[in-house]
Amino acid sequence: MRDYKTDTLPVGQPHWILAGLPMFAIFGQAFMFDTVLACGALIAVIGTVTAAHGRMRPGLLLLLLGVSLGFASKGPVILLHTVPVALLAPFWVTGELPVSRMKWTLLVMAAIVGGAAANAVWVLPSLIEMSKSSGWELVWTQTFGRVGGKFGHPRPMWFLFALLPALVLPWTLSSAAWSRSVWGRALKSESVRLGLVWFVSALVLHSLSAGKHAYYLFPSLPGLALVIAGLVESAAAEGKDALKFPMAAGAMLMIAGGTAFFFGAIFPSEVRSFFDFDPASGILPPVGLVFCGFACWRIARARGSWRLAAGATAGLVALLLAQMSLTPVWQQNDPSRIVQAVAGLRERPVAWVGGYNGEINFAAARTEPVATLDNVSQAPDWLSAHPGGVVFAHVGQAKAPVAGVDATFLRWRGRYLAVMIR
Repeated sequence: MRDYKTDTLPVGQPHWILAGLPMFAIFGQAFMFDTVLACGALIAVIGTVTAAHGRMRPGLLLLLLGVSLGFASKGPVILLHTVPVALLAPFWVTGELPVSRMKWTLLVMAAIVGGAAANAVWVLPSLIEMSKSSGWELVWTQTFGRVGGKFGHPRPMWFLFALLPALVLPWTLSSAAWSRSVWGRALKSESVRLGLVWFVSALVLHSLSAGKHAYYLFPSLPGLALVIAGLVESAAAEGKDALKFPMAAGAMLMIAGGTAFFFGAIFPSEVRSFFDFDPASGILPPVGLVFCGFACWRIARARGSWRLAAGATAGLVALLLAQMSLTPVWQQNDPSRIVQAVAGLRERPVAWVGGYNGEINFAAARTEPVATLDNVSQAPDWLSAHPGGVVFAHVGQAKAPVAGVDATFLRWRGRYLAVMIR
């Protein structure tokens, strides 16, 4: 974030810190609603900051657009990432707001409500065309249902707090993160206070909901990057190096991972028999990962303002090489393998034993719903009632789960997927 008073960027350069966060690098490339939600949250927060510094009309318009995009992607969840930042502006803004607090509250809430209402352009026509049950699913279950944990991933309230040290890696290893004097200096910065409100409010509010995943915090990661940037800058002002240990830890992880992938590529049969999955299929990505580790180690020991950008770039390249090394694992868990192994999945009746999470809907281009069975013992009766049908079930061993039903097996997500037909 640019300093409005000096028109300079912080020493910490939050954009490089954000790019170097493993959580951002991993989930940022995923085709998920949270990625679009993050764009909406970022636009809304930029609008809030713009309005708080006097440019009310363009700022409120950006806030409205960001909230509208967030609602279109994932419903009211966008409010968890925008409302606290907007309402707590008096806490993080340096100086006075351009209007009174009461007027500020009314204006930002009007922009937020307007952003939500803008989605009526597509929601209302959709509800007219939908059945009553489908409309209820769209408006209520897909938006408010996750608060009650109705999507099969309820977690205890402390879940996200327990994951926090790992999610913030490698910065939890920085001395700046544990220095009272560094925090004291950093909290004088507007960008740090903004980042704290943004990230901590999202952390607390998501923890209060029943359903939660680590990537629910993805839209608030820019706020975390602002905080870390402020700590790096504050540590530099005190003559402390906040980058050395995080980069050194990243370097050792790259070297260790590259070495493991390298030996997996050289001794594939041993790895397959011991870990029960296919190892890396080539040696070039693991070798490149090791080189990235040595480069990051050299960067950690150097001096200069270029280190943060160089370290983040090395980390992104290392992540790409690690993904290339894990290609056989991704292929083993590719839903298209199921579609290729079982002919006619687009048209034939299909049932899934246990929880079904849309594993084959897109890969098979199905238009008919997949039936769910409570346990595998129901498979024979279901197959008898649905000639030409197929039943899928997760099993621990490649053995027929029920008598009288033919079964073939695929390796799937660390277990076997039984394919039962008659």
